[in-house]
Amino acid sequence: MQIRQLTIRHFRGIESLDWTPCISTICLIGSNDSTKTTVLEAIDYVLSPKWNIPFSDADFYQLDTSIPIEITVAVGELPNSLLSLQKFGGMLRGWHPNRGLVDEPSDETEEILSIKLSVNSTLEPLWEVICDRREPVRISASDREQFRVTRIGSYVDRELSWGRGTTLTRITGDSANSTINLAEAQRKARQAISGTPLEDLATTSKKVEDLAKPYGVRAKRGFKPAFDADILSINTGSLTLHDGEIPIRQSGLGSKRLIALAMQKSITQEGAILLVDEIEHGLEPYRLRQLVRLLRAGSKPSSDESQKSYVSQAFVTTHSPIAVVEFSAKELHVVRSEIGVTSIKQIPDDLQAVVRAMPEALLAPRVIVCEGKTEVGLLRALDTQWMADRNGMAYRGVSVVEGGGRTSAPQRAIDLKRLGYQVLLFADSDEPITPDRNKVEKEGVSVIQWDENMNTEGRIFRDLPAAVIVQILEEVIQSTTEDKTLESIGPLLNVSRLTLDKLKEMLNDRQKTNETRNAIARASGKQAWFKRTDLGELIGRHVSQSVAQIPNTNLAQKLRLIEQWVYSA
Repeated sequence: MQIRQLTIRHFRGIESLDWTPCISTICLIGSNDSTKTTVLEAIDYVLSPKWNIPFSDADFYQLDTSIPIEITVAVGELPNSLLSLQKFGGMLRGWHPNRGLVDEPSDETEEILSIKLSVNSTLEPLWEVICDRREPVRISASDREQFRVTRIGSYVDRELSWGRGTTLTRITGDSANSTINLAEAQRKARQAISGTPLEDLATTSKKVEDLAKPYGVRAKRGFKPAFDADILSINTGSLTLHDGEIPIRQSGLGSKRLIALAMQKSITQEGAILLVDEIEHGLEPYRLRQLVRLLRAGSKPSSDESQKSYVSQAFVTTHSPIAVVEFSAKELHVVRSEIGVTSIKQIPDDLQAVVRAMPEALLAPRVIVCEGKTEVGLLRALDTQWMADRNGMAYRGVSVVEGGGRTSAPQRAIDLKRLGYQVLLFADSDEPITPDRNKVEKEGVSVIQWDENMNTEGRIFRDLPAAVIVQILEEVIQSTTEDKTLESIGPLLNVSRLTLDKLKEMLNDRQKTNETRNAIARASGKQAWFKRTDLGELIGRHVSQSVAQIPNTNLAQKLRLIEQWVYSA
């Protein structure tokens, strides 16, 4: 199965959404409250076999129950069991890659069904198959189960037990070539208590143990079925997967989610739709990278066509730069919400370099793209100062990222702006940026550069008080050696053996201070004293503590402009 179209009206934070997912693996990214999770929940609600979803007034947009919730999903690659005339064959519609949804299917279109979930003020959900040619037809929970939608959230304990609709039950049903119903599961649970062997379930347990290994989960004593004594009632949820004598549900959250995902992917010979909210939750970086690669939708190579297992479509959300880097650009979709209208925009392939170099930028609504590491360090230090007085940049939804130099940072700023981000480019002015400033600003990117064709180090050493410059030099000398630092400045001042005392004297000499400042600035650039984020923060701390003393300098004026941009929204 694959979702071809999703329409949401009046559901939670979404007043309206019209979206056409165009690929098999989709990672939704965006700031908090951009309705990413709501999109997954909408898909889950309309296609899952749940029949007792407890809706409340809070599920209606702005709690307005006078307008019904309506979620419609157009699904393709349908199972044959739903296509007969006794089922929904008469309700089939068509889907064309270019023309989209057409009500009357043809040889040029893919056969799809449109499933609609409606909830009015009575809070009673209604699931129907709809088309324009006929009256809607109700679709039962058992028929919706054919869509094989599984949502993996923070609570996965149920998937680790044998119960109606759980993944373990599906695996067991496949291996035994039969469906385990409620009564049979209850009988086997009773047998487990009395010690009767459960061959089918033991086989399933071993299979799950093998499935979990590529995901980084290794059994300590071997998986097996056993009655969970902590569950008081004897029902289908009492028979759970164990590692030796320990219930798997007592494992860490990350391990449980990985096991659940491994199981779900293994039973998708007919294709399935996976929904994974916050894929990084509970996982170490190395396990997260492995999971993204294993979860990616598509066929798993196999010499035996009948043994190919595949995820037909996967929808995940993330706030992790690690996960963002592991997805390709076209698999990433930026979700935005403006006054109830949610939009989802696919990142184009040609922005793959931006995804790899600046994943953090894609996870915030507002981005400052810095030309280099010195500017990043400077702003990080300023942010520390701002946080002492008021909430910092993170509170304002601002991410600071390195742009990779004057020939790449401007274009990356433009690319982010075209994806809907608010963007500020913070760059030197000693050399032209590419694209030039006019082109960058025409794209809607704000640009801040120093006056008088200077780099950041030059601006700082020309504007800071002399005493502060000496303090910075002393720290630079400690990080290298005095001779090396002073030797790089001396020739620029025509001084053969420059000492720190001599440099202090020249800085405080009105006739020599400008020449001395220029020499220090040039030396810092040539020797790349601050071309590291940590050293940029070092110089930034001095700037943040001193900028109030020099309010009329270009340094102070430009930093005020950055501060105004940060706190303007």
